[in-house]
Amino acid sequence: MSFHEVRALGGCPVGLLDGVWMAQSPDGTCRQLEASQSLVTLLEHEPATFWDTLASDLDTRNLDAPAAASFPLMASVRMGLNWPSEYWQGHALRWVAALGLSNDVIPELERLVTEGRTQHLRHRARKLARCYQVKDGTA
Repeated sequence: MSFHEVRALGGCPVGLLDGVWMAQSPDGTCRQLEASQSLVTLLEHEPATFWDTLASDLDTRNLDAPAAASFPLMASVRMGLNWPSEYWQGHALRWVAALGLSNDVIPELERLVTEGRTQHLRHRARKLARCYQVKDGTA
């Protein structure tokens, strides 16, 4: 039962411990990645290349590529949408636009429509929410 580092996010080692994605603190303790604030820094990466990069990182360390499927990506997007800064909210909206909408982020997206840090963010969130409503048939 040992921690296998895959990459760093926000200067924090991130990897697998018994098949669960974890973040390792400087003192060596691990906690689930979904609870780590360093997860939001993933949003600075390009959505188009994320999965390939993650699979490559796993392969380089002789870890199973299927572990990529359990990476808490949507937790990162939700974290960014809820973050109290235009910077992270903007990056999260970029990911939502690139990945397509997921029911997982609709509440956060709808909240941003009315409570986004800037008018620009509110308009971007509204546009994405409308796309969801059209696809969902609720428009």
